[in-house]
Amino acid sequence: MRGRGSRGCVEDDAVAINHRALAAAIDHLIDVHVPGERPLKLLLVSPHQRDWEFLRVKFPGATLRISTRAHWDLSKPFSAAFHFDIVVASNVFHYASAPEVWFDNVLEHTDYLVLQDLVSRRRAGKYPHLGADGDAMRYCFSRRQVTSDFPGAFDLNRIEDRILWFQAYAGGRNELHPSPSPAPQHFAAIVRGASRYKDVRDEGYRGFKYESMLLEYRVLGFPIRIARKLRRRLSFGR
Repeated sequence: MRGRGSRGCVEDDAVAINHRALAAAIDHLIDVHVPGERPLKLLLVSPHQRDWEFLRVKFPGATLRISTRAHWDLSKPFSAAFHFDIVVASNVFHYASAPEVWFDNVLEHTDYLVLQDLVSRRRAGKYPHLGADGDAMRYCFSRRQVTSDFPGAFDLNRIEDRILWFQAYAGGRNELHPSPSPAPQHFAAIVRGASRYKDVRDEGYRGFKYESMLLEYRVLGFPIRIARKLRRRLSFGR
């Protein structure tokens, strides 16, 4: 029981650390780049439920949509035109085997990407310490003297002209990063988008929107039976 409680505390600490960094990025974005009171439209890419709840608080009154790989494989361009003010991807881009393609595909549909991910973090005991869930990449930023212990880490120098804000920080420890060894290194960044679809409204991604609404209900704990009824209603006349 004690060990289980200890692990839960470690996980809670890691989430709290990540949320502090994410909050710093969001606060800067709102204060400097998107001032004003107009409602914002956000896309959250494969968020954890805690991230969803955290972002609902950070963006009161905003329209939040959720995308998973079932909606959009980021290695491929999306099939319809749509635009979001902000896309948030927290601990998603370390699954990218070709990060530059992911950046191109995401930035095409948003004004700003709030990105949070890994510089150096062991998720498995065996070298190169990648998780078994599709984990593929780490990031460095050599011009900021941020280095990774992962061979072939994607250097954010390659998109430096788009990076509006950047912060490297010590992430939460796991069993592969015990004290007093160095803590894992993470980063948060704001990346300027290159949206081609600023004038497009919901009509440009109707299917994407409805699927996301269905997932919102699941995340919020509504019974799947109710969600299915909602989907049938929303699909009427499509």
